[in-house]
Amino acid sequence: MKFSGFFYLLLLLMFPVFSQEKSKSKPPKVGLVLSGGGAKGFAHIGVLKVLEKSGVKIDYIGGTSMGAVVGALYASGYSPENIDSIIRAIDFPTFLQDKFARSQTSFFEKQYGEKTLLTFPVRNKKVQLPKAIAAGQSVYNGLSLLLEHVNHIQDFKKLPIPFFCIGTNIETGKKKVFEKGYLPAVVRASASLPTLLDPMMIDGKAYIDGGISDNFPVDEMQKKGASIIIGVNVQGKLEKYKDVSTVIDVLNQIVNYQMYGNDAEKIKKLTIHISPKIHDFSVTSFDNIAKIIDLGEQSAIDHQKEFEAIAKLQQINEVAAFHRKVIRAKKYKVSQFSMNNLNHYSRAYILGKLKLKMGDSLSYNELNTKIGDLASSKDFNLINYNFKKKKDGSYLLKFNMEENNVASHIRLGLNYDPIYKSGFLMNFTSKHLLQKNDILSADIVIGDNIRTNFNYFVDNGFYTSYGVNSSFTKFNIAVPDITNVVTHIDKNYIDFTTLAYLQTTYNKKFAVGIGLEHKFLELYTNTLSMETTFFEKSNYLNSLGYIKLDTYDKKYFPKNGFLVDGEFKWFMNSSDYWDNFTQFSQATLKLAAVKTMFHKLTAHITVDGGVTLGSNTTDQFLYSLGGYGNNMINNHVGFYGYEFETLVNHSYLKGELELRYEIAKDHTIALAGNYARTDLDIYNGGKVFQDIKSGYALMYGYNSILGPIKIINAWTPDVNRNIWYFCVGMSF
Repeated sequence: MKFSGFFYLLLLLMFPVFSQEKSKSKPPKVGLVLSGGGAKGFAHIGVLKVLEKSGVKIDYIGGTSMGAVVGALYASGYSPENIDSIIRAIDFPTFLQDKFARSQTSFFEKQYGEKTLLTFPVRNKKVQLPKAIAAGQSVYNGLSLLLEHVNHIQDFKKLPIPFFCIGTNIETGKKKVFEKGYLPAVVRASASLPTLLDPMMIDGKAYIDGGISDNFPVDEMQKKGASIIIGVNVQGKLEKYKDVSTVIDVLNQIVNYQMYGNDAEKIKKLTIHISPKIHDFSVTSFDNIAKIIDLGEQSAIDHQKEFEAIAKLQQINEVAAFHRKVIRAKKYKVSQFSMNNLNHYSRAYILGKLKLKMGDSLSYNELNTKIGDLASSKDFNLINYNFKKKKDGSYLLKFNMEENNVASHIRLGLNYDPIYKSGFLMNFTSKHLLQKNDILSADIVIGDNIRTNFNYFVDNGFYTSYGVNSSFTKFNIAVPDITNVVTHIDKNYIDFTTLAYLQTTYNKKFAVGIGLEHKFLELYTNTLSMETTFFEKSNYLNSLGYIKLDTYDKKYFPKNGFLVDGEFKWFMNSSDYWDNFTQFSQATLKLAAVKTMFHKLTAHITVDGGVTLGSNTTDQFLYSLGGYGNNMINNHVGFYGYEFETLVNHSYLKGELELRYEIAKDHTIALAGNYARTDLDIYNGGKVFQDIKSGYALMYGYNSILGPIKIINAWTPDVNRNIWYFCVGMSF
């Protein structure tokens, strides 16, 4: 029951007696119970602040879900102010979705992924819903780092403050009281909110959020012998009948019976019951951290006199007496690895991917980065790890990896851009299809223009990898008529290209390769009399070499990084529709750098160019500048201010500067200027800057849940032209 005024008065009256008899009496044992509640659990931090200011020494902490997270941090030695700073520094939308840094994703994913919004697992040839939004690797990594100073403690009674937390066995629904084990793992299990994080495997059993079985473990604290129990309750409540109006409401009410049904009985067992006024917030209100912490503090201040009375009973005179320091080891020297048996991956493969070898010394931060590199592939549900100290002072690094038994996924995306118009993407991705380390990715785009893209790649990392890429592209667009008979003509493009290649990749960001390419290219227009006029209808056989570097931190609206994309292609043979083909070569190179200054202003500089070596008599692979769009085919290059395929020649040189400013979270405005020159000989006898064409653009960008949205107004002073572009969704 709530701490009554009578009991408070009784404590004050008893205090002189306790002072006189302190050699004969033991101070009361104070237990703190923190309920689950997702983001609402941030209120626990505010309560802890008031408890410390009042001088209360906590003798035992028990928690569930977010209460377990906050409780474990406090029990391990962090002050409330430390915990406050830690929580405020976390980007929860990224953290809870296992969004690893782009530098940790594979080069294959950078080239052919990053284009879908939704992913569904395929099990037993059936498309299903995922178990949760994320595997929870980032949460596990974060807890391992924050609790590293006590990770060697297996018995939670030996923590600076004894601790326990609650998990729920997913098979039986029964409560599990965690009092021993690897602290980051059990806290991660207790906080495995269904649909948000995958279940956590511990000792061969799967656990989900403890709130399902006991969201407010007052009874367990009572069993620990606490004479004074302070309970902080941030959980919800059972709804009244008038508020249960939908099927979802009914299902939620049924689930809540177990969670909240016996709250009244638990509250009766409390000495002090604190219920912060946070009913306007939900379990996912992660953008209201400061407000929720403040409300927790305000609710605790209402009990400050009672806290001070308890502190006097405990005979604590200085708050500093129970402030603790968190001391972390800088490096752990690893002399041994242990790993569970895996079906698809060898020990050597895993250590190679992690870049670990005997004798390495590394910190938790460094290990977490390596784990992120491996986890980003989604080949594992969760990678458990911990250090165990050996007698010689070195460490055993123990891994327990749960392989993802889902090898195939269906992914969906959508896009609209000025070239391909509307498109709906369905992607099928499968791993280990024919051999280890392979990946198959097949796209089909349905919309205004049907497109396909097929990739099969065997990734051997630093060693030679190989693959096949086959793509079909079709679109129709109005282009200026070079004969000047009409203003524009509708030009149809059909491109079917297959490339077999060898590739070596370094550090997931740099690749070099060679390949052999077959290309069928068909270009035509229909006249007013519905006759078809072909510009090209030929097969080509080409060989090529390429070099690529991609360190952009994000594919869309990048803020930092470099990009290099160079290719040399030799057009060796053709079926020669116009009977005029001669062999020729082309070399293209694109260099780009992006840097953010003053946190909000980003400068993006791009320089690219291409030259033709030999005589390109077909004229179908000339460099064509103009228009705006993603995934332009062949030698088409976007250029603000000019229409698609306006500036056409054998060589070109282009420079572009974009200044982008973030006016609000995910909202940007940008000003861009591009300048180019096209010619038969780009060097023009040394007069490279003669006859420069220019164009400019003013852009608004929004990084939405559908992908990037751009509204662009482009113009050129060369011909006083103004063009609007609109794009939405990830490019494919």
